[in-house]
This record gives sequence, C-alpha cells and structure tokens, in this order.
Amino acid sequence: MEIDIYLHSSKEQMWDAGEKAGLRGDALLAFRFTGCEHKMTYEVDEAGSSTLIAVDDRKLEAISGGKD
Repeated sequence: MEIDIYLHSSKEQMWDAGEKAGLRGDALLAFRFTGCEHKMTYEVDEAGSSTLIAVDDRKLEAISGGKD
C-alpha cells in the first residue's frame, strides 16, 4: 500500500538555515519558505518495511551504485 507523510518546517527555521548558508537580502527572503511542507510517498509492505517512492508527487528514480 502507499501512504503519504507530510514534513514541515517553519519559515523561522529556514531563515536561520539561509543565514547559515550566507544568504542575505532578497535571496534570504525567497529562501525562507523552502521546506515549509513536503509530501513524502512511501510504499509499505505488510511487514512494515517501507520505501520512499515520491517527493511532492515526483516519482523517484533508482540510482545504480555499481562500479563500471
């Protein structure tokens, strides 16, 4: 089954993170709403194991990690 979980942060948290990243002025004002809410979609099996399959309704693609 698929379930959706919502992650939230506050604009104050993002303001602090933006300042830490060195943002100032208009860039900091634009950044403050980053991460305020994200929808995470998981595929969950009957044993309770889960796999993240989408973020904000964007499907994730597998990344191969083998050596070539």
